[in-house]
Amino acid sequence: MAAHTDSNLVNPWGIASSASSFFWVADNHTGVATLYDSSGTPQSLVVTVPPEPGGMEGSPDGIVFNGSTDFEVSPGSPARFIFATEDGTISGWASGTTAVIKVLDTSATGVVYKGLAIGNNGTANFLYGTDFHGNAVNVFNATYAPVTLAGSFSDPTIPMGFAPFNVQNIGGVLYVTYALQDADRHDDVPGPGNGFINKFDLNGNLLGRFASHGTLNSPWGMALAPAGFGMFGGDLLVGNFGDGRINAFDPATGAFLGQLTDGSGNPITIHGLWGLRFGNGGSGGDPNTLYFAAGIPGPAGMVEDHGLFGSISVVPTERQLANISTRASIGTGDNVAIGGFIIHIDPPPPMTRVSPQDILPTKRVIVRGLGPSLNVNGTPVPGRLADPFLELHDINGTLIESNDNWMDSPEKADIIASGLAPTDPLESAILMTLRADTNYTAILRGVNNTTGIGLVEVYDLEPTSNTHLANISGRAFVSTGDDVLIGGVIVRGDAPEQVLFRAMGPSLAAKGVTDALQDPTLDLYDVQGNLVAHNDNWMEEPDGTPNPARTAEITATGLAPTDPRESAILETPAPGNYTAIVRGKNNTTGVGLAEAYRLGPPPPTSSPTTSP
Repeated sequence: MAAHTDSNLVNPWGIASSASSFFWVADNHTGVATLYDSSGTPQSLVVTVPPEPGGMEGSPDGIVFNGSTDFEVSPGSPARFIFATEDGTISGWASGTTAVIKVLDTSATGVVYKGLAIGNNGTANFLYGTDFHGNAVNVFNATYAPVTLAGSFSDPTIPMGFAPFNVQNIGGVLYVTYALQDADRHDDVPGPGNGFINKFDLNGNLLGRFASHGTLNSPWGMALAPAGFGMFGGDLLVGNFGDGRINAFDPATGAFLGQLTDGSGNPITIHGLWGLRFGNGGSGGDPNTLYFAAGIPGPAGMVEDHGLFGSISVVPTERQLANISTRASIGTGDNVAIGGFIIHIDPPPPMTRVSPQDILPTKRVIVRGLGPSLNVNGTPVPGRLADPFLELHDINGTLIESNDNWMDSPEKADIIASGLAPTDPLESAILMTLRADTNYTAILRGVNNTTGIGLVEVYDLEPTSNTHLANISGRAFVSTGDDVLIGGVIVRGDAPEQVLFRAMGPSLAAKGVTDALQDPTLDLYDVQGNLVAHNDNWMEEPDGTPNPARTAEITATGLAPTDPRESAILETPAPGNYTAIVRGKNNTTGVGLAEAYRLGPPPPTSSPTTSP
């Protein structure tokens, strides 16, 4: 964005826009809303948000766009932009005016609104305001009248002293952030781990905890990144007011994925960070650029004395395999779940000076063994492993570390801070910094030879470093029905790269595996559950006819299966979550192996040439 100066831009909080409008920014310390284009140029329209009775100026924070005919500020004039304030008021602005009309005043009751959302529960439109002082989410109907919905926006597991800080409607789900209240219950108390995020439906029913503690620090701003936003494309971004950092979470699982970093790999820090929003593709900016509002320090060093409306654009990054998971039926003896991974080192750019510490770089990972918490859409998985035990081995098979219950780990504090702590105390976690350019194996068993369905997974905690998970695999006994081998992988980055998925069985016998799966099939699904590709025998089409072209492509990778009955799928996948399912053909059973190999950019396609 270009550099501009606007005296109204002091401690800006919320950002809103319609599908094509300019950005509307709520300026908390000047009591106005200002408009900006994608370059940050202030527009002529400035609207004043009314103060509470007897007040000098309003203190707007939350702001939403209303595209419906509801929420009128005068007969026949619906508010297009609606504001909440720390004074406890809600006001609306209608097109064609410069006046904002106060439609609700709860200041006398001590309400302190910190955020505002709008949504439709299927029958009507509502406003949702976070009352930080009253530890509540207040709901108002289309005429601004307070209403009580079926749910109460309550979560008894949130610790005392934490209250709703902001609320945002993302894809029809209300995400509510929580911050620690000060003694007056007016402002937040920042600090590492001071934060929670819950998901509610539009009737106020709790859908579940999304994130807890970890890197959260008075979280307020939230935005769902588009697919084109680099390695965090498709992820939920959460901005911390407390430390100015922006966290990325897997929107499906709530797993912490990392923080936005600058070109040197350092976390981006924006003091006084509040609102986050991606552009609308019209007057409101580039849809792949993240725009933010912040109450930055002034000359006296006090946060919120000045203001900043800025943007963050991504630098294209290579595709990476950021996570591997293996879900399988855990038996006894050798019938355990095994997750393998290689930590690869990216070569430095040409003419780059390499320091001694770069010769043997490392990678920080967390390995988890889950069982009791396994569920599908909130329903516990039948027959899940009751008490998992996790081991991590090096390339020579030497045990590096093991864990039974993660809360007994000496790395407990770091595990919590990672945002990936298991939700059940009987589950296992190992957080370590490992040497790169070598292989590791994670093994999941049941304590005291117990059996059941378990999940072993590995997360990359340093996705922006020059090391990454390159080749990943999962091995387990493949049975029938739901007791098959399920491998999950997260692909991140925006520079296209090929990935080879393989399902192995017959060739495992040569490596000493007894009862190997004799004829595996492989299905690859995207995060929506759509079938991306299916393969039985890697050299053939599904109907059994040979496919010489695909055979040549897979052979050229140097990773073609050695047995024609094994399966392979070569793809250039878009960023996202993928699931590979290995079954035995005709319900056969045995030990199988699911693998994913990151190969690099796809070969260039040739264009036909013509003679003059």
